[in-house]
Amino acid sequence: MKTLIFLAMSLAITSLKAQQDSTENKWSFTESKKIIKITPFDILNKVPMIGADMEFTYTDEINLQVGMAIVPSYLQTSVGSEQGDFKRLSGYNLRGESRFYILKKPNRYLAAGFNFRHLVIKSNVPVGMESSTNTPQQQQDFAYFVNTPMRFHRFNSNINVKWGFQKPMGKNFVFDFYLGLALNRIGVQSFSKIPEGGVVTNDWSNMFTLKDNYKTSNIRPIIGFKIGYKL
Repeated sequence: MKTLIFLAMSLAITSLKAQQDSTENKWSFTESKKIIKITPFDILNKVPMIGADMEFTYTDEINLQVGMAIVPSYLQTSVGSEQGDFKRLSGYNLRGESRFYILKKPNRYLAAGFNFRHLVIKSNVPVGMESSTNTPQQQQDFAYFVNTPMRFHRFNSNINVKWGFQKPMGKNFVFDFYLGLALNRIGVQSFSKIPEGGVVTNDWSNMFTLKDNYKTSNIRPIIGFKIGYKL
């Protein structure tokens, strides 16, 4: 974890130095080279999204890439009428990174970036009532359940480092492959009211752990590709 943070900070400091140099050289966004990209796996993800990214030159060695996506409820297989399904799932995703292109191999790069996703989830949640033991997370400990309309905000943020290569395909297209590691942080909040004395268990959802003030973190691998078009 410390190595991942160190690599991300090192690349970020390099990018800041490049920004200072670029400011002195009067960098212009309108004159920079740009590539618009899509990520095919966005639509095939566990939480399907629709979005795009833009990469643009900043210095001779540094490029910046920013992107955003929306999470439409109508694309979610987890939305339905069965027990454990959501009534609605929507949100957005913001992402960005600094890319340091290796001069001896101009199509290879190292990158440090961030990713932030905010999901809004609505569902009827079984709230356990009259717990009979000190382990209220287990269903058998409740006398009965009350289905309660609730809304959850699920925040997923990470910092990441990547290695990748970006290969030209013909005159205008590019293929961008990358892999790396991400330090991931997940948090859940809900401001919905539940019956007095009730408890929301951790296992009511088939997809996520959804409970007010739930927090967790992990390190996970990253692998993917984007297809781009040079403007």
